[in-house]
Amino acid sequence: MTNRTDQATSQAPAVDSRGDWLDVILGGGGARNGAAVVSDDGESVSFTELAARVGGLQAALAAHGLVQGDRVVIELERSVSLIVAMLAVLDAGLTYVVLDPGQPAARRASIAVDCGAALRLTTASGDGPPRLAPSDWPRSGARRPARREPDDLAYIAYTSGSTGTPKGVAVPHGALAAYLDWCVATLPFRGDGVPLFATAAFDHAVTCIYPPLIKSEPVKLLPPVGAGQHLGTDLLERGPYSYVKATPSHLRFLSAEQRGALGSSALLVMLGGERSDAALVRSLRTDSPTVRIMNHYGPTEATVGCLTYEISPGAERDPVPIGFPMPHVDVRIEAGELVVGGVCAAAGYWNAAEARVDSGAPFSLADGKRWYRTGDQVAVDEDGVHVYLGRGDRQVKHLGQRIELDEIEHALVAVPTVDSAAAISVSDGLCAVVAPLVGAAQDEIKEALREVLPPAAVPRRIVRVDGVPVTPNGKRDVAAIGALVAVAAPVASDARSALAKIWCQILELEEVRDEMDFFDEGGDSLAVVELAEAIADELGQEIELGMLFENARFDRFVAAFETTTNAEVPDRA
Repeated sequence: MTNRTDQATSQAPAVDSRGDWLDVILGGGGARNGAAVVSDDGESVSFTELAARVGGLQAALAAHGLVQGDRVVIELERSVSLIVAMLAVLDAGLTYVVLDPGQPAARRASIAVDCGAALRLTTASGDGPPRLAPSDWPRSGARRPARREPDDLAYIAYTSGSTGTPKGVAVPHGALAAYLDWCVATLPFRGDGVPLFATAAFDHAVTCIYPPLIKSEPVKLLPPVGAGQHLGTDLLERGPYSYVKATPSHLRFLSAEQRGALGSSALLVMLGGERSDAALVRSLRTDSPTVRIMNHYGPTEATVGCLTYEISPGAERDPVPIGFPMPHVDVRIEAGELVVGGVCAAAGYWNAAEARVDSGAPFSLADGKRWYRTGDQVAVDEDGVHVYLGRGDRQVKHLGQRIELDEIEHALVAVPTVDSAAAISVSDGLCAVVAPLVGAAQDEIKEALREVLPPAAVPRRIVRVDGVPVTPNGKRDVAAIGALVAVAAPVASDARSALAKIWCQILELEEVRDEMDFFDEGGDSLAVVELAEAIADELGQEIELGMLFENARFDRFVAAFETTTNAEVPDRA
């Protein structure tokens, strides 16, 4: 039996597309007291204090001469100041562009230029637009709201671009308000609040910040995920929650026991950002078989989410469907491709050259509505349930992030020692083949990529070739490229040596010794997932990510691996 989530499940008031939901948060609406409504590791604020902080920053924005429609870049870690900045910018009729401070500085600088930022709210130094650090914001002031029309831009979210540079998705207030309307009418709220542990540059954060504030619930800002080893502990210590939103990759940082405990500490677990699977869903129900679990699908161009599927207990299946369109979303299937339209559709992409929004392809106008071609291939079953099948282009999802293989290739050929290159997504992650000029070294190429690409987009393996294979008609020969990558994969003879080679590959080491610690040698959250993927691909063994966090020393990791798996290594000679 299917389970639709497109009907309201509460009597929450609708959110007005002019931005009146900000009046609910900042104007004193709803049941309020002096309790903390936004908290991080260092401070917490009540609704009254939050509104005062927003007013103080708005005074500073006005003093800098900003006018309605100006773009403001926000580069702050998860903190009370981050939430203050996002609300102040929106409420003042400005447009925010949130950037992750952990991204390469060159990438952040290029985006600030591309969007024509009038100001950067950041603690970082550097050239470019004027900067204003939180320490320089007035701590209180009178709120300065501006009238916001549905077509006015709320925010610009930069995603991986096929042209080699990030592209800015321009989201209007009307689309944002429609999504928030669905959230407050559909998601559960019992006063326990919602955690945010992902970067606010990922529109995932919209679901975790604004709906709970509208409903007078706290937003709990968790410490940076980092290598992921503390995510499960942090989540469980700060619970319980009304709901939790996470990517499947986030949840795999948790042990099976922690996932079960999380399922019992929240009314709803919302999955999104990448494909999920039935086994992961079942692991969330080990302690609480009836916990609500929802798959939430939507590209950034469809304003966070546009289809949902609530997974009934005992009805888990692979692949997990993306479900039904939300009430404010129109969908159609054209040649197997999902096309979404209506108020959910973004205005288009930011056109830096003309300082305006470009609503050309893959956006279009038809039937009086704006439509967006997702590039996702879907099927619809006999119950009307949409099932994601894959991509029709060169866009991939890795660790919950959308990545264009073309962007990786543009970055590769920009490296002086690389003549030509091709990127490919294989079972153990992102890989690349390069035809380097004399003197090119893999570590030098990777270092150059880390300067311009987000960490998730840096290939874990780079294979040197004499020339990138092409088909007779001059196009990339994907099969031949995949074969080259496969041939270059390490060959294992036993579990210990196989694991040693995988550690060396992931951490870029010449050798690994028993006393070496994975994280001391440079391992991070991405490397943890890559290690698990490589072990699954090379050794045919699935491991819990928690195994590495609990056994970071190589000798202990080998012992744990041999104890918890059958430790049989396939003969690939």
